Amino acid sequence: MANQNSSEITIKRENKSSINAMSREITKEELAQHNKQTDAWMAIRGKVYDVTDFLRKHPGGKSSIMQGIGKDATGMFNQAHNYVDPDRAIPGKQVGVLKR
Repeated sequence: MANQNSSEITIKRENKSSINAMSREITKEELAQHNKQTDAWMAIRGKVYDVTDFLRKHPGGKSSIMQGIGKDATGMFNQAHNYVDPDRAIPGKQVGVLKR
């Protein structure tokens, strides 16, 4: 068996995480539990993101993004950022898809 270097292993882990996030269904009830500054999730356009680390980096300030944590923030997000692709703005932070 060939040895794998650490960058190959990291890439495989990232790809596996991405695949899991694209298929994991998250209920509105589960989403609602992640409503704190230390554990902040929000749904945008059907995808659920962990925005905990992004709170302090958000250009509009923490308070504006806090209004959408723990819920479907699609309307709020589109009103302020209709042109923004959340996958590019917060890459690698998708944790699942919102169950309808």
